[in-house]
Amino acid sequence: MSGMLQFTLTHHLCTIIKNCRAPLARRLVPFGAVAAADVLNLGITRRDEFLEGIKVFDSHGDEVGQSRLAGARGVSACIAGRIAAAAPILVIPPLVMHRYIL
Repeated sequence: MSGMLQFTLTHHLCTIIKNCRAPLARRLVPFGAVAAADVLNLGITRRDEFLEGIKVFDSHGDEVGQSRLAGARGVSACIAGRIAAAAPILVIPPLVMHRYIL
């Protein structure tokens, strides 16, 4: 599902930016598609953690309660980590190509 979602987003972003004259923007389309797919994928798969929260434990391992804020922060951190992991592969080569190959 994730691969098809990334393909679909890339295709739609390409059609939107088709008339754009900025070559750098065209080269960064795959990064935008992957980032959007990561947000949608994690948002859907972890929606219960985001909406209902996660269990919070103290230092002794005893359950203290349920926190929606901790769930939202955890999902947000996971999304940011996925985007940060994709950035070096999908951003640096287009920047180098734009600078030296253009």
